Amino acid sequence: MAEFPMAVPVWGTDNMVTCLRVIVEKLNTGKKEQIALVTIMKLKSGHPYRMKDGKRRIDVRIKRWGAKGYSPFLDSTIEYRLSKDVDKPISYVESKSKEEDFPASMTFNAIFDVFVDGKKVISETEGTARAERLMRIPPDEDDLFLVDKEVAFDNIKLTTIDCPTRFAITRKHKCLI
Repeated sequence: MAEFPMAVPVWGTDNMVTCLRVIVEKLNTGKKEQIALVTIMKLKSGHPYRMKDGKRRIDVRIKRWGAKGYSPFLDSTIEYRLSKDVDKPISYVESKSKEEDFPASMTFNAIFDVFVDGKKVISETEGTARAERLMRIPPDEDDLFLVDKEVAFDNIKLTTIDCPTRFAITRKHKCLI
């Protein structure tokens, strides 16, 4: 059995680059489009430990996060940014059984603000992205984080649907791919 310390990047800082798929909809018109927001996330991983139920877990802190893209439909830049001056929820990697580290789940929890063309339209909203049955960390390219988050402002609704894991991870500012 591979132990988490051997299989998961731990005790350090990692940077992730990926995307969020978002549906932009103008309410009461039926008009919508799907766009991608490019995301950059800085993560600080803690030490692995065994929980009371015997499963292994690594807590992860999101130190910095942002997602940005362009909506042709709105002719505007849409940006999500980690909220400042709020307690950051814990994210984590967790084994699915106490006997083996994999498959595992990975959950990212964040509190963020939404900006349109640099103007804040939503403050301190909570969001979660979760992937199940991961067989390695970092996840494979065909793994998918599911997100079910809707936010609305000025007759516009943004629905984040998922986050494909085709990302690059850097460790200590050195690119591994």
